[in-house]
Amino acid sequence: MWQGRFKSWYVYNENYLHTLVRYIEFNPIKANITNNIGEYEWAMSSRNAEFSMLNYELINVVDLNSNFNENDQKKINELFNKKIEIDEDNVVLKKSRTLQELFATYEKEEAIWQAIKEGYKQSDIARFLNLSPVSISKILKIYKQKRDLFYRLRDKGLFWSYSKSMEYDEKLLIEHTLKYADFDDIVLLLKLFGKRRVKLIWDKTMKSDQRFIKLNLMLARVFFGMDVESNYFKGVKNERLEKLKMLTS
Repeated sequence: MWQGRFKSWYVYNENYLHTLVRYIEFNPIKANITNNIGEYEWAMSSRNAEFSMLNYELINVVDLNSNFNENDQKKINELFNKKIEIDEDNVVLKKSRTLQELFATYEKEEAIWQAIKEGYKQSDIARFLNLSPVSISKILKIYKQKRDLFYRLRDKGLFWSYSKSMEYDEKLLIEHTLKYADFDDIVLLLKLFGKRRVKLIWDKTMKSDQRFIKLNLMLARVFFGMDVESNYFKGVKNERLEKLKMLTS
């Protein structure tokens, strides 16, 4: 009564079903409520009160003689972490990527995020990266804040030339926050990404843009600690324009 909502998993094959029945029936023993299968009055094995929605035939086909051990628990954890998808109205197991594949595909923060989405525990990722679970938790917390900032600004229309359905993009977030967001969001941006990363994007995408001389002057002085005047930006070459010239020449 005092706990959260129940959790539900799709039972996609008979082996999974039998493992779950064993898990449920051995729970009273694991919790030291009873000593033997069938003694707990609300378990199917006790048959104390038979409910029409329960399949009591399972008790006759599931092995309840051997104890529920660590290997059984490991199998349960693996089954809980598996993902399913609908393929032509059929429920099938979604192919999970290994941690090696995830970290070869994405940068570290994104790889950790994707690994959590695919069912890996923070402790699994910590062991793989040889980090502490606390470190993984901190990385996830900061990355979530970055994503929250991106989607909040996207939904406000700050990425005005892009679709509102677009997904998280670090470079776009930094550039457009510097250009169009308010002071507090820029402060948050520096806190989340660090001055070095933000300045690197600023150097490449904004510093040479003559439309933002006043803004660039404020950013340079207030956030990047640069002792410059507005004339400094008038002499900066536009890297994007130079690249376009090279491509068209």
